[in-house]
Amino acid sequence: MDTLVVMTLAVVAGLAMIAMMSWCAAVGWRRIMQDDAPLPFFSMLRRHGLALEDLKQTPNQEKLALAVRHCAMCSDKNPCSRSLASGEREGAPYCPNERFFEEAKSTPSQQT
Repeated sequence: MDTLVVMTLAVVAGLAMIAMMSWCAAVGWRRIMQDDAPLPFFSMLRRHGLALEDLKQTPNQEKLALAVRHCAMCSDKNPCSRSLASGEREGAPYCPNERFFEEAKSTPSQQT
């Protein structure tokens, strides 16, 4: 009887994990598909004095792709949009990509 209980718990735990992963995927998909505004990522690049073409040439293309994905999946793009609209010259410390912008500015290809 103990084996039956353990197997039942394992099946229920597996189904719960599948349900949670499906819910997360659905929320992410809805977030991306309902957002018609342009990503603030590219405007933030220009604000930091970076060019997308230069970043594509660096060996860290994976970091660039991950930063764009972070921006696309961000739950609140309003602070970035307000910051860009106000013309503030400082970066947004609340942005998940702020570290990426700082690292990209310090790469040798950006210092020339």
